[in-house]
Order: sequence, then C-alpha cells, then structure tokens
Amino acid sequence: MTKNEFINIFDKYIAEPKLTYLPLVISFDEKFVNRTICENGYSFVLVDWLSVKILDIVSSRHIDKLDCYFSKISPKMRSYVKYITMDMYDTYLRIAKTYFNNAIIAVDSFHVIQNLIRAFEKVRNKFLRKYDNGSDELEGNSEEYYLLKKGKDLLTVLHGNLSTELKYNKRLHMHISDRTFVNYILKIDSEIAKAYWLLQDYLEFNRCLNRKEAEMEINDLIENFYNSGIKSYIEFAKTISTWKEYILNSFTRIYDPNRKKFRRLSDGPIEGLNNLIETIHDNGNGYTNFSRFKKVVIYKINKKIPYKF
Repeated sequence: MTKNEFINIFDKYIAEPKLTYLPLVISFDEKFVNRTICENGYSFVLVDWLSVKILDIVSSRHIDKLDCYFSKISPKMRSYVKYITMDMYDTYLRIAKTYFNNAIIAVDSFHVIQNLIRAFEKVRNKFLRKYDNGSDELEGNSEEYYLLKKGKDLLTVLHGNLSTELKYNKRLHMHISDRTFVNYILKIDSEIAKAYWLLQDYLEFNRCLNRKEAEMEINDLIENFYNSGIKSYIEFAKTISTWKEYILNSFTRIYDPNRKKFRRLSDGPIEGLNNLIETIHDNGNGYTNFSRFKKVVIYKINKKIPYKF
C-alpha cells in the first residue's frame, strides 16, 4: 500500500474527534507545529488534567480563534470546569475569565521559574562578557569566565541539593564539589551573589505546602526582587506582582483518584503531552493538513479511535 492510499483510507474511515465533555480540571497550552497548518505555527492544546488526555486541538492560539471556539461550547458544559492551569499568556487569562468565570485559574510554577531563570541568565551573561578574554577554548579563558560558563546548570539547582562529593577539576587543579564550585562563582561579584540568592529564595518559596503558606511569603519576595537594583529582577517582580493571584492558586492541591493522592495544580501533564505531539509531528515528516494531524495526534495519545460509519 502506498502512502497516498493509506492517507485516503485514513481520511475516509477515521472521523475527526469532537469535544463531548469538559472535566473538573483543564489545562491550556500551545505547541509549535508548523506555519503550513497552524496560524503563526502554533496550535492550542486543551487537556483533561486528571486523565492526561487531549480534549481538543485548535489550529491557532489567537484570541479571535479561541473566542470563536469557546463561545460554541455550551455554558452548562463549561460550568463543570472548576480549575484551569496555564502559562503567563494574556490571551489564555482572558479566555479563562470570559468563559470559565467560576473556575480557579492557576499559573504553572515551572513557567514562572523559567521566567526567573531567564532574568538570572541576563546577570550571568553580563559577567560572561566582562570576563571573556576572547579565547576560543573554554580552558584557555579567564577563571571567572570558566566558572560562570561551566557552572550554568548548577546555578539553578537548590543550593541544599548541590552535591558535596569531591571530583577532580583539571582547570582548577583541585578536587572540588558542586556546592563549592558554586560558592566560587558567587565570589566573582556581589551582583551575581545577590541574583543567585534571590533565585534560591524563589525556589524555596515554590516548595510551599499550600496556598496559605505561599500567601504569607510572596509579598516580601516581590519586594526583595524590586529592591535588588537588578533590572531583569525588577521586571520579574512586576511580572509576579501582576500574576500574583494566579501564582498563589497554583499551590492548590487536587485529589487525583487515578493516582490516589493530592497533586498540585501545574502544567506538568500537558508538557509531557507536548513532547509526544512533537514526536508525532516529526515522524510524520511534515503535515500539510491540520485535520489529519489533529486526528493522528489524538488517536495516538488517547488510544481511542472513532470510526466513520
């Protein structure tokens, strides 16, 4: 059977899935696919948070397209939704508040931390440029440059979780642990140390057990970022101040009957699905038909195939 014959049979007998229900918790996210089948290349993915199943995929994340999509879902169906997880995208917030005005909206903590790490990277890169002596080889550059370059991943790990195991470092000519390596970086400049410990403060804050505990800490945290004197951190403070209510909501824990435990609201389930979507897209060698792409993705992930009769 040729590829075209297979596609024709698939299109003839496999129906495009329709949204038939909305669950207690839903997740909003986008996935870059390609500009041939999706507006600006991005699809909008709607997920059942508890079952980790795809509810639907829309060919655009643009506000007009999503307004049209959600306005066609009955108010009764939308009323079943009590919680929504998303990233810090204004369009998703507007959609959630417009069509699910009784739902608790939670911003995914991973996306907030990503935002903070980008702010920290601006500080690290500033000093990388300062101490770069122009050498093409890392080993031949300045010690400060080497430490900042080599320690990139270590700087975003909780300090208490850094290994204390000694390993020999040829460049430094000594046995050194990951924790000591980071401590060496912090001696390079007080601004790096300040940025690092503020990052650590947020990582610790993100471990709060519940919303009430987080609510007691977040205002001081925002103020500390504002008062840091670090431009990228002041911008981060503005961001978490704007999204504060939804960040606090992310500390809500929902009982998952499938796993028989409480889970914190996050986009974790949908991020895993996005990796599968990317694999399916890549294996398809470039889809040119959105409807077909949507069917393949949902059937492969949900393991449920509605046939045409």
